[in-house]
Amino acid sequence: HVMQMGVNSTEFASFVESKKQDDIPLAVKSGVVDVGFVRTGLLESMQKEGKISIDDFIIIDEKKDVLPLVHSTDLYPEWFLMASKKASDEVAAKIKTAVLALKPGDAAAKSAAIDGFVEPISLENLKTALKALKVAPYAN
Repeated sequence: HVMQMGVNSTEFASFVESKKQDDIPLAVKSGVVDVGFVRTGLLESMQKEGKISIDDFIIIDEKKDVLPLVHSTDLYPEWFLMASKKASDEVAAKIKTAVLALKPGDAAAKSAAIDGFVEPISLENLKTALKALKVAPYAN
């Protein structure tokens, strides 16, 4: 995302990685670092746990779309549902219908700690990002 905004990582005075995502907002809040990148949903979960208040942060280039979580990057698929080539089209269609009908309050959704599934989205933005970053499978 920062590359799309014209920022090159060589422009940073330093770059620090953290083993725990929770440490990143805490480091930003305490002034140890100026900016942090975290996984979508982390700020909300930390706020729910009483560790932070989202209002204490400036969300850079915040997106307002269908995702009810604070985020600043394009949305990319997180989990994929797939079927074996051996599965019949009928079985695959039934499974697809069932998972798309799943609602956040359903027992299965609660058990899996998910809100549900959506129709497949294009992976072109993801491919573009991987190519720009020169990471697998576009490392060369």
